[in-house]
Amino acid sequence: MSTIKTPTSPLPKLPDQTAVSESSTPVKVANKTPADSPSRASINTTTSKNEVSSDSEIFTSEINACCLHYLVNECVPLSMRVQEKLMKNETDLGALMKNLKLKDQNIRGSEEIKEDTKSSKGPSDSHTREFLAGRVDYMNDEKYLDVNSLYRIEGYGFEIGFKITDCLIYDKSVKEGLTVKMVDSLEILKFICRDVWKVFYGKQMDNLRTNHLGTFVLIDNAFKPLTHFYSGKGEEDTLNKVTPFLQFPSGLIRGILWSLSVESVVKAEVINGKVPGISFTVQTNFDTKE
Repeated sequence: MSTIKTPTSPLPKLPDQTAVSESSTPVKVANKTPADSPSRASINTTTSKNEVSSDSEIFTSEINACCLHYLVNECVPLSMRVQEKLMKNETDLGALMKNLKLKDQNIRGSEEIKEDTKSSKGPSDSHTREFLAGRVDYMNDEKYLDVNSLYRIEGYGFEIGFKITDCLIYDKSVKEGLTVKMVDSLEILKFICRDVWKVFYGKQMDNLRTNHLGTFVLIDNAFKPLTHFYSGKGEEDTLNKVTPFLQFPSGLIRGILWSLSVESVVKAEVINGKVPGISFTVQTNFDTKE
């Protein structure tokens, strides 16, 4: 079974004073005491073994790839549970506000307030559908394609992409032994297709197309989380139910672009109506954030 590498520890902090030689090997700068050398510092060229080992151990731990894909897919029912909870709270609050009455506080006791609260509540929790983890019955609910749920799933991917970009670039720099600077839009999308997809899904994207005017098409002919995604009602029902599962990778791409000061709109769709082939259309304007 395939495994993918994920970061398990925060980035190591470099010393306050660090010099880098031509071979990109960190060397320590040791400040001399005034008695030894009052005017300048001497350089100790001995490389710290702890620093080198900490750099190489950032992505050494591995987890099961299928477990990660299942966990990411569970973002869909999670989003629905959150939305259900928020809607229930809004219903309860609206009912309470509607049944408010102006009475003398001396007349209303604590028991009367409790009775009003109970009578104003909506249906009990026993009648509320629960979207349990590991099940698929939530796909038949009318709230499955709710806009708020889709936006929330996309937000999950955006936050992860935005926060992990620096770590991925640092790892790429350590492996290649040089400083990685991605100022060109095409290089950023190549980084997503090669390095980011390799970390999250254990494979690179299959193709990258561009019109050199700010529009890119990223193609994955075998998107791992949807390899076994199929509805018993046929391909049409499969296409209708696959939409929420495309929001997370779309948000992931948008978050990475945003962290590199590129605003974008990402739209995912099934290639030729057959899962698991997915294409991501990325429209950018490349305005630098102020």
